[in-house]
Amino acid sequence: MAGLLAVAVLAATVVLLVRRAARLSPMTPYVAPQYWLSYSDGFVRRGLHGAALRALAGGEPPTLALVNVVAVGLTVVSLVAVLVLAVALARRAPDRWTAVALAVAVVATPLGPSHVARDLGRPDALGLAVAVVLVTVPWARLPPPVAALVVALLTSVTIGTEELLAVLVLPLGWLALHRTLPRSPRLWPTLAVLPGVGLTAVSVLLPPPPAALARARADAAAAGVPAPEPLPGGPPDHDAVARLGHGLLDNMTSYYATTSAASVLVTAVLWATMHLLLLGVVWRLLGRSLSERTFWRLVAGSAAVALTLSVAGIDYRRWWALAALGALCLVVLMTRDAVVPVVSAPPVRVGTAVALVVLAVTGLLLRTMPVLPLRPVHLERLLQALGWG
Repeated sequence: MAGLLAVAVLAATVVLLVRRAARLSPMTPYVAPQYWLSYSDGFVRRGLHGAALRALAGGEPPTLALVNVVAVGLTVVSLVAVLVLAVALARRAPDRWTAVALAVAVVATPLGPSHVARDLGRPDALGLAVAVVLVTVPWARLPPPVAALVVALLTSVTIGTEELLAVLVLPLGWLALHRTLPRSPRLWPTLAVLPGVGLTAVSVLLPPPPAALARARADAAAAGVPAPEPLPGGPPDHDAVARLGHGLLDNMTSYYATTSAASVLVTAVLWATMHLLLLGVVWRLLGRSLSERTFWRLVAGSAAVALTLSVAGIDYRRWWALAALGALCLVVLMTRDAVVPVVSAPPVRVGTAVALVVLAVTGLLLRTMPVLPLRPVHLERLLQALGWG
């Protein structure tokens, strides 16, 4: 049953992605303008992918068609990366039944592929793809300096698109090299992440040039990006670029003015529960290859990442998805040497099987849930998507 539900979730995800990709503007007006943000007016955080697109367009602002192709392409790559992560976890299972169950858990969860397609165009897509590359590439086959250089490039490019992704790719990059380069367990991993650490610090501390923000929004509007929907009672310039010009307190005040404490609490608890359920099911299915103490450390660290990111914004589904998939990448790293021969006996216990079915059912029901705290309009859209309204 869980397997069929996972197939249904994946099929619905693919259909959703295809339908959105076919639109003239597949990204929301909030997300899209960041693809026109570049270094034309000096360094600005999150400007790397926009600068690359401008260079690709011959120094001119990129067209809407080019931006849409890149955004959809990154989402597809990220979706494939999540499926690769599911396969990597399945390969660590002791038997075929458990391998299938592990893959089902990753595919069915609303923090997995359905979220990636739902939040199309976010730089998170690149972060997830790089995270999976970091934990699946056999770095030991490369000379340590080459491995460190590649990891430095991957992590720096990711942070250049969004500095918040540092909490995902920098720990994974360091641990990936630390576990695969035993002759120099600290030197090369540390050298590999230093550029990303520096870029993160500069991105956080250096104020964005107002001219760069204004240029990006003007170029996006000229290319055909619709005006964003203003926050109720907030400023009209509510998009991913304009918010860079506001301080953390201003952003949080604007965000929380649109919702209530109850909706924030319910939404955070919902995704935290999905996060814990996913990690718990994976841990059980792996036969407790990780000790209970290690598992709870992993859960605590992952939850801390999600809660820390929640301070920067109220995209709760987005933060818990990043944290959950990052934790699964850590599981792949920590069980790299735990691959065992595949046999046919199904040892999945009843409790774990029930949890897996619950995870698959919720994945199907919550696949269209928004990233922001729930509001009546969101609930109405969810019921309509399910055919109940």
